[in-house]
Amino acid sequence: MRGWQTAGGLGIVGLLAGLCGAGPEDERYSPIAPPPAIHVALRSSVKTVRDWVEDRDFASTSRDAQGLAALAHLYVYLGDGHAWREKAANLLTAGSRLSAAARNKDAAACARIIRECDALLDDLARLSPGAPRVEKEFKLRGGVTTWMLLLDAAYSDAKTARDCRELEQLALAVAEESNAARHLRADARWRRMFADVRQSALDVAGRAKADDLAGAKAALKNVYRRCEACHDQSRKR
Repeated sequence: MRGWQTAGGLGIVGLLAGLCGAGPEDERYSPIAPPPAIHVALRSSVKTVRDWVEDRDFASTSRDAQGLAALAHLYVYLGDGHAWREKAANLLTAGSRLSAAARNKDAAACARIIRECDALLDDLARLSPGAPRVEKEFKLRGGVTTWMLLLDAAYSDAKTARDCRELEQLALAVAEESNAARHLRADARWRRMFADVRQSALDVAGRAKADDLAGAKAALKNVYRRCEACHDQSRKR
């Protein structure tokens, strides 16, 4: 993937905007992480649904396929290239079809669609996404539960990262998912909490980029604390 560069200092302006409340500028969505970070999260999501299908747990398959579709929808916004957007949109559709197949307990259809998802991700890995987009009227797919599960998955993957490069990408995935999830609600406290998660994840990514694996792993604890605060707030609503 070309067209993006990673920087440890990303997200500072966004954090300050998040602290200012929910003004008109907060309706805009501007990606802060490069597409490969979300690509890693999507690969993990596909693996998760494949494992559920193999266990014949169709309720979990349907639930996490909805998360896959929500993440694919976010992926569409990470570039302005026509081919990129088309393939990402096809991945979103595949995720929705996968959820429906799971509700019907159709293991063969689920396996076929999962192979399709793998092929689409292979194609996307070879494409240039183009320039990141700024969306003035961003509408996030999926609800609070879907995005909490996606963030939990990305954080869990980050905890088990074996090297700095892997941890950097997974931390950036947490940051981007937080950057998107802040649009789930308009109240200032909600958006401030997700701005905090986003910045904590960017701090981890910055340490990992500097080859400080121990420091990045230690900083990951701040991400956990921020995520727990968001979980507590979501349970009160």
